[in-house]
Amino acid sequence: LRQHSIERAMNLTDSFTWEDLPTRDADTGHLTAAGWIPRIKLFSKRVCLGLLTLHLIQSTIRIVTNHETLFIAWYPFDWTVSPFYELVNISQCLTSVILAGIVFGFPLLCITLIAVACTQCQKLKAAILDIRQEHITPNHEQEDEQVHTAADCDLQAKLNACIQHHQDILVYMQQLEDTLTVSLCGHFLILLVSMCFAAFSAVTNWGGHVGKIQAMIIYTTYASDVLLICWFGTQLTKHAESVTDAAWGCDWVGTPVPFQRCLMFIIATANKGFQLTAGKFVPVSNVTMLNVCTTTKLPVTDNTDIRVLAYWAIRYD
Repeated sequence: LRQHSIERAMNLTDSFTWEDLPTRDADTGHLTAAGWIPRIKLFSKRVCLGLLTLHLIQSTIRIVTNHETLFIAWYPFDWTVSPFYELVNISQCLTSVILAGIVFGFPLLCITLIAVACTQCQKLKAAILDIRQEHITPNHEQEDEQVHTAADCDLQAKLNACIQHHQDILVYMQQLEDTLTVSLCGHFLILLVSMCFAAFSAVTNWGGHVGKIQAMIIYTTYASDVLLICWFGTQLTKHAESVTDAAWGCDWVGTPVPFQRCLMFIIATANKGFQLTAGKFVPVSNVTMLNVCTTTKLPVTDNTDIRVLAYWAIRYD
């Protein structure tokens, strides 16, 4: 069922284009949603390979020098003897690959789908603001009423296209909510538990620098995972609400009454707002990200990681 929902959400993106949008904001210079989309895959791949390589090197040193396993775990049998020792390490290697897919694969998909919705909101805003009344001087062979009627029809046609685009965006965002809400809830629970265990592992390995560093790296990775999803969720909410400002800021003064009524329809629809949620009760926003990091904070870091994440979220907000 989840697979079909994700496929439907991906199919809805076939009618969207974002290649013609700017990749950086003209005022701040920050990356726009259109600029993030091609970088998400590259960034995620490099970070995933880097962390797996670091984990492999560190685990290999522990296996060779201390005859340990990749992860400290309890088993109801003596895993220190062969062939159980080799089988345990093989199973934990496979677990590392699965964890990498959970930590990087699913968030990559979520962020990309959310970024697509953000690009369409930006494109809709630009199209609405591009609606301008044309003041045409009629020729001697044309009647003034005919000229104004043609201009009004052109304005109405542009607005109708914007309304249709807005409806397509709303359908897509609702599909995102229906598709990701359960998955995000489970994903956040996994990350929350993993961050708690990472913090606990850092405390219990206070004297061992290798174990403490590994726990801190795992904690930071999971916290960054939460940060990216929640930050993009916040951006989607803001982009959806900004359609109202674009509709109000377009050249609507002096337009026909039907045009103004259609514009009011866009404003009323956009004013309802949109909030991506996890499990229909946890908003995917920066507030949730800070709550998760505060709940699972690392005592050994003196909340430095939380301050860094908060600064990053506010700076690029």
